[in-house]
Amino acid sequence: MYQIKKFAKKLAYHLDFHKGENIVIKDLKNSNPLFSYLIIVSCDNSRKLNGLKEQVLALVDNSQAKINHIEDKSNDWVVIDLYDIVIHLMSTQAREKYNLDKIYEAYPDVSFLDYKPGKNEFFIINK
Repeated sequence: MYQIKKFAKKLAYHLDFHKGENIVIKDLKNSNPLFSYLIIVSCDNSRKLNGLKEQVLALVDNSQAKINHIEDKSNDWVVIDLYDIVIHLMSTQAREKYNLDKIYEAYPDVSFLDYKPGKNEFFIINK
């Protein structure tokens, strides 16, 4: 089984590398029966949003994580449910409007700044 917290950090690290903005990881494992970690990421346009989604999907394809559901019906918000990790990729405007940061502010933050990519870890290049 894969390490959920480490994979959440890896996702955040790669999203940061690919120009995701204002990345937050929240630890909900002791308070939410549905998932353990929440990642919220902003970007400034729909093209970048789609690129970040593709990065996440490529990382999932090369891991032991599984996709439960993808909600992708708008150009400003994509939700990727990996069972243990839920990722919200949002335009800056959608993030301000729906204010998920406020909803989840009571939950502890998890830093991904200490994540160190492995020697053979790949970085997917946008097509």
